[in-house]
Amino acid sequence: MKQNIIITLLSVICGILGYIAANIKSEVPKTNTLPNIQATKPSEFQKITKTNENEIIDYGLIKGKLKPQYSKESLENEEEGSVVVEIIVNKNGIIESAKISHSSGHARLDYTAIKTAKNEKLEPQTKQGKPIRTRYLISYTFNLAE
Repeated sequence: MKQNIIITLLSVICGILGYIAANIKSEVPKTNTLPNIQATKPSEFQKITKTNENEIIDYGLIKGKLKPQYSKESLENEEEGSVVVEIIVNKNGIIESAKISHSSGHARLDYTAIKTAKNEKLEPQTKQGKPIRTRYLISYTFNLAE
């Protein structure tokens, strides 16, 4: 008798958990606007931080010089949005990492923005006349009307 009650309760609990899991929406929110940040200009007051024992200077937000190319699928799906890519340029001017700082909500646009950012020509900033690792935030806008 007790076993039947326990089995029934477990079945009910599993059913409830299954219902909850089936109805949870796990989509990435689609935002097509940049976060509320303004493009900045380099100054002598740039933020310098330590990362893995290597100094790094934050240059700020800049607009990408290169125009990202829409993929065929993004054009067909009429995907639009803005992407901000974080780039780290090492002391030698080589891009050592690129990642999404703000997503467009469309994976293909984000991927295209990273590919484009990796081709930007960026110089490391200097501290006391010596090059120092530099973090750039580069914005790209995907607009079908352009």
